[in-house]
Amino acid sequence: MTIPVVAIVGLSNSGKTTVAVALIRILTERGYSIAAVKHSPHGHQIDRPDTDSARLFAAGASRVMLSSPGQVTSIQRTNSDTPLEEIVASLEPGYHLVIAEGFKNSTLPKVMVLSDVPISPPPQNVIAVVGTGKVCADIPHYALDQIDALADQLQGQLLAPKTPSLP
Repeated sequence: MTIPVVAIVGLSNSGKTTVAVALIRILTERGYSIAAVKHSPHGHQIDRPDTDSARLFAAGASRVMLSSPGQVTSIQRTNSDTPLEEIVASLEPGYHLVIAEGFKNSTLPKVMVLSDVPISPPPQNVIAVVGTGKVCADIPHYALDQIDALADQLQGQLLAPKTPSLP
């Protein structure tokens, strides 16, 4: 079974992270296991320079994994920008939903975060809009203080009904 995915898309500083964080908080409180994927088209760094792991990566390691109590971090070298679908396919099973931030060119369902500045060209497969911008009347529209209602929509549209746990 493939993990359902929703991408939170919008212009820079539109509130994508705010929406993603709120959705993750709400859905995990409802008992769902959520994976998050953040697209950083301008590159990113998760390791401080001059640490042992940064030095290992700089030396040419294809992959460096850091392990400590409570978390594991992996840094992997790639030749290109990895498509969201490929990232999701690489996740281990057990997640109910992947919330991706960015990836507006993917074919997966999207929540578009809008201000008064429209996204051009508009992304495809938008299933909901958050913010003040105007869009098609057929798409559900939420204010930033209505993320619970957006979570309800995603739960009904993308998540399988939860089965009660056995005693």
